[in-house]
Order: sequence, then C-alpha cells, then structure tokens
Amino acid sequence: MNSSVPTNHHQPLLEHSDNVNEELQRIQVALSVVFSPGRWSNNDGLPEDAASMLLRQREVADRYLTSFQHLPIAWMVCDQMLQEVATERTVEMLTSRHFFAAQTLHTKCREDVHQLPPSSLPSLRESLVHHFLRFATSAPPSPRALVTRLGLALSSLAVQMAWTSVVPDMLDRYRNQQQHHYTSAILDLFHLLPEEACSNRLFLVNEQLQEEYRMALNHSAPE
Repeated sequence: MNSSVPTNHHQPLLEHSDNVNEELQRIQVALSVVFSPGRWSNNDGLPEDAASMLLRQREVADRYLTSFQHLPIAWMVCDQMLQEVATERTVEMLTSRHFFAAQTLHTKCREDVHQLPPSSLPSLRESLVHHFLRFATSAPPSPRALVTRLGLALSSLAVQMAWTSVVPDMLDRYRNQQQHHYTSAILDLFHLLPEEACSNRLFLVNEQLQEEYRMALNHSAPE
C-alpha cells in the first residue's frame, strides 16, 4: 500500500490515485473507517478529544468516498471490488464493499456514461451481467439489496446504450440454463428494466432515446 494511505486512525486520507490498484486499496481503507461497527460511539468512555478525532476521520473518509464516485477510475475500481470473493471471516466486510461498488456503478450508469468511450460499453454490459448473475444465483444467497442495485445498474446502462433487444437477448442467452435460480434472476431483472426506463434521473445526451427505448421495451416483452 502507498505511504500516503492511512495505516492508523491518526493519518488523513489524501487525494485520489490514478492507479487502479492503489485507489482500490485507498477505497478499502475508507470503507473500513466508515463501516467498522461501534467505532464511532463514545460508550466505551473515550476522552472527548479522542472521540472528536475519530469522528473527523470518518468525515474525511466519507468525503473521500463521495468524491471517488464521480471519477472515471471508479468504473474499474468498482469492477475489481465486485470480483472479490468472501470467506467466512470476511463476508460482512466484503458485503459492505460490494454494495458500495454496486451503488457507485448504478449512479455512474445513470450519470457518467459520457466518461467512457462508446466502444467500451459492450464490455461494461458483459461485466454487469456477470456480476448481477453471480450475486443473484450465489449460495448462500447474496443480500437482496445488492442484487437489486446491480440489476438497476444494468437496467440504466441498457437505456444509455439503447439496448432495445435486452429482453430477447437475455432470454436467448440463458434459454439453455434450466436451473431455477437463473430463471428467477432473469425475471428479477425484467422487473427492474421498466423502473430505469422511466427514471427522470438518467443523464442522457439525447432525451428522445429514453422514449424510443421505452417503446422498444414494451414491444419486446413476451406475450
């Protein structure tokens, strides 16, 4: 880890890195500060100045995470975070990381697609499909909120890409997957598609695109 990344509670989080692996480490530190249970209460009789310092540290981490979500590097960092596999000892910590990554990607698919070259969008779509199905069909089951957030991210990207054939494409792609959990996951996604298609929080270069996508989505729905 870079020397500018805090290794104890007294060092501040500094500016963002342009290196994906380095920024991933910094985000992991910030999330551990924000989500560590019980760290921010003064029930253990901490001196007032110590409690104040800890609260300031959390505020710094919050600001770091918020500003990170608007950066182009967040696309790659969040993709890597979602690839992390939890063990019995790390499941709680990784659940927080995974949800933050999914939430960030949902926001970016709504607002920041302009940061990416159009040629990279199919690859992003494939990555989101993979993450969505992985968590939607995992055993033990992933948190419902995480699966829903990934489905919303994919649904937002479908509008941005004008992926008007999303319904038949997904049906054809997994037609041979007879497992019930795949069917359930795809049906969950189909319930989320109209929500994002009608959202007024999408930042579109061409607003007519959203109406055309809605019409195509209606026509592609199975009878």
